[in-house]
Amino acid sequence: MTLIGAGRMGSALAEGWLSSGQFDQIDIIEPSPGERIRQWNEAGRIRLNPEPARADRLVLAIKPQLFPELSGSILSYIGSGTEVLSVMAGVSLASLEARLQTHHVTRAMPNTPGMIGKGVTVLCASDRTSEVVIADWKKRLEPLGSVEGPLPEALLPAATAVSGCGPAYGFLLVELMAEAGRAHGLPEDLAQRLARKTVEGAGALLSAS
Repeated sequence: MTLIGAGRMGSALAEGWLSSGQFDQIDIIEPSPGERIRQWNEAGRIRLNPEPARADRLVLAIKPQLFPELSGSILSYIGSGTEVLSVMAGVSLASLEARLQTHHVTRAMPNTPGMIGKGVTVLCASDRTSEVVIADWKKRLEPLGSVEGPLPEALLPAATAVSGCGPAYGFLLVELMAEAGRAHGLPEDLAQRLARKTVEGAGALLSAS
């Protein structure tokens, strides 16, 4: 397994894989690794920035605006049997196939709660992707939370709007509730706790109902 990009989502994926023991070896390509990535490397849990080599599975977790610039160098990791998974928003299957010169591409749209294993990921695959490959990617994404799909690519923007942007609305709700509490005389720390715990409890009750 080779992971290119170890920001928030890339790190969340790597942490899930390390915790679950899904892969014997994880190579992470990240020019500016955070402290946690460096610690994993020092402990021998990953290989950080090894020399390019053909990967059996390749996950792209870089910023989408960097993809056109980096796509040429990414070709060094792709062989005839490499399965590619992109978690880059807005980069279509057609663009991935054209720039990476392979038909073995799948897209996934995780959301930020995946960082703590409570997220939801929407999967999108081309017509050429086998059920075996789809099932394998679903298994690999389960450390982030639930996995939905595969959906047609035309529905991916709508799904991303709901699940990808949705957490921000939850955070905004907490902010507004706490602000209203402060406006009516509650101490700031109490207003924050009440707002957070209320929304957390509502989510737990929703899951149990």
